[in-house]
Amino acid sequence: MKRFLKLSFLVFISVVLLGSSHVNAGHLKISSSTKTIYVKQRIQMKVNPLIPKGSIKWKTTNRKIATVSQSGVVTGKKVGKAKIYAISTDNGKRKASYTIRVKEFKKRSLPVKSKMVPLYDDGGKYFGIGSVKKYRVLDSKKAVGDYLKSVRKTQNYDGWKKELKKYKKSFFQKKSLCIVYITAGSSSMSVKVKKVQVLQNKKGKIMGSVYANIGEQSPDVMWAGDVKSYYAILEMDKKDASIIQTYKVVKK
Repeated sequence: MKRFLKLSFLVFISVVLLGSSHVNAGHLKISSSTKTIYVKQRIQMKVNPLIPKGSIKWKTTNRKIATVSQSGVVTGKKVGKAKIYAISTDNGKRKASYTIRVKEFKKRSLPVKSKMVPLYDDGGKYFGIGSVKKYRVLDSKKAVGDYLKSVRKTQNYDGWKKELKKYKKSFFQKKSLCIVYITAGSSSMSVKVKKVQVLQNKKGKIMGSVYANIGEQSPDVMWAGDVKSYYAILEMDKKDASIIQTYKVVKK
């Protein structure tokens, strides 16, 4: 009797586990960095949970508006809306959809709200005058807190704290912050950002161009022994923060 009860219990558990696995496996979700792209722009879409390569077939409801490759890369073709589908090749009922809006791109400028100041020592590495080393998007108050934790040990932490703490929770309902790092040679060189423009290159990539005045050293000025990075904090709409794919510095 005990053996029968034990066997029945094991069968019950197996059925429950198999059932749970089936339910979880049946739900697919498409994730993307944005719901709006521009004509010629490309974005990568992903499926959650992760599916082995070749197990998903991608489709679009309107190839004139947006196309999608079998690796999930969506390309904007014409202004309008298109629905993108990810369909399991094993089970056609397992699928997910994502609506993409395609718009015509318009060049525009972003407000620069902070002064460029030395951030930290790069350990003597030289990245080239006016190059962007990296950038970081902060889209919530929590993201600001996490960022402050990550820079707590840097020499300019107090400056970061003072600069970022003034942004309230209400700011992030429609806006995002983008921190752009620029390497400008030695710490004795002056740097000042004049403007930032959002541009689209010939390949369709959306870029943020940082126009900066970077001072030149005269021959009689000795180079500093270290290399300093500089930063600018940009305030932008969330839609701009989500579509900018890279930054570059234009020396003025």
